[in-house]
Amino acid sequence: MSYRLRATMLAAAMLSIAGCATVLSNDGETVTVDWDQSMSSKERALKTAVESCREAGKQTAVELKDVSANPNMPAWMVKRRVTYRCE
Repeated sequence: MSYRLRATMLAAAMLSIAGCATVLSNDGETVTVDWDQSMSSKERALKTAVESCREAGKQTAVELKDVSANPNMPAWMVKRRVTYRCE
């Protein structure tokens, strides 16, 4: 196995272990965050959204919508997609 492939696989494994929330979009008014409920918490998603809103000059984030990002997966594997309004 090549060094580049091993390094890529290791990086992917480390990111999956971290259990992070990922910002999908931020237009300054709304922020959409994906988070893996098997490795992270909704509080982490909110914290990520607030940080993203602050970058846009707003103070906080209010949840607008929470949906499954992959509804065909078993419940314990579901990623959530949450949309927040920046205020």
